[in-house]
Amino acid sequence: MAVDVPMLKVAEPISVPWPQYIASIVCTTSIVLINKTILSRFSFVTGNFLIPLHFTILNVINIKRFLLQNSVVKLQYVLIAAFLALLNFGSTNAVLKLSTVSFQQISRLLTIPAGVFVDAYFWSVPLPTTRRLVYICGMIFSAGTVLYEKQKVSPLAAVASLVVVATQVGSQMIAKYSCRTCNATSEEFVQDCAFPMLLMAVATSTITAMSRKTSDDEVSSLDEIRGMSTDTAGLIALSCLIAVLVNYLAAYLSEKCTGLSYALLTLSKTMCAVLAGMLIYGETFEGTTFWASLSTFALFALYTLDESKLVRS
Repeated sequence: MAVDVPMLKVAEPISVPWPQYIASIVCTTSIVLINKTILSRFSFVTGNFLIPLHFTILNVINIKRFLLQNSVVKLQYVLIAAFLALLNFGSTNAVLKLSTVSFQQISRLLTIPAGVFVDAYFWSVPLPTTRRLVYICGMIFSAGTVLYEKQKVSPLAAVASLVVVATQVGSQMIAKYSCRTCNATSEEFVQDCAFPMLLMAVATSTITAMSRKTSDDEVSSLDEIRGMSTDTAGLIALSCLIAVLVNYLAAYLSEKCTGLSYALLTLSKTMCAVLAGMLIYGETFEGTTFWASLSTFALFALYTLDESKLVRS
C-alpha cells in the first residue's frame, strides 16, 4: 500500500482497466478501515500481530523461488529491506491505533515530495520544473501543518507517521540501489526478500504472543489473542485476504495504467479512505487542519496533472 507517483511511460491518454481500478480503490479503503477496527480492539503491542500475518500471506507465494533458485540480491540488502518493510508496517499500524484514518492517509502523502528530493540528492535525478517544485513544497507545508496540529493531540502518532515516511522512502532507496548494484529486476528483488521477511514476521509474532504482563491488572498479549471473539478473528482473516488482493491489483495496474492514471488512483484511494473515516468513525476536520488537508489534496492533484504534461512538452 505504498504511495507512489511513477513517471509517465508514454504520451498517451489515460488508460484505465476500470474493473480492477475500482476494485483497487475498494480493497485499499476496506483494509484501512478493517485494520483500524481490529487495532481498536487490542492493546498497542498485541495489535501488531497483524504485521506477521500480513507478511506471511504476502510473502509465502514468493518463497518457492527463494528456495529453488539462486538469490540475485546480496543478503545484506535483503535484510535491510525486510527490516524497513517490517518497521513500515508496524509504524503504519501505530498511526492507525493512536490517531485517525484521515491523518494516517494524509501523512503518507509526504512520501511523494520526500522521494523527489531523495532521488535528486542520491541518484542525481533532476529536480522538477519550478512550477512542480512549488506544488511539492506546498504539499510538504500543507501535510506538515496537519502533522503539527495532530502532534498537539497525539505526539506519538505524529512521530509514527514520520517513521512511516522515512521507512517508505528508505525501502525505495534500498530497492533501487540493490537492483543497480546486483543487476536485478524489481521482481527478483521482491522475491529474494520474501523468505527473510517471513522469518522476521514469524519472530515478531512469537515475541508478541509471548510478551508478559507489565502490571497485575494488565492482560497479556497471549491472553488477548486467546480471548478474541469470532467476529474479530474473521476480520483478521478478511484483512489478510484483502492484503493479497491489494498487492496483486497494485502490480497489475502498474503495468496496465499510464503514470497519470496510476497517480490519480493513489489520490482516489486516499480521498475515499478519508471520506470513509469521516462517515464510519465520525472523524472531522476543523479550522487549520481542514484547509491544510484540502490544500494537500489539491496540490497533489495539480502536481499529478502537471507531471502528465512532461512527455508532451
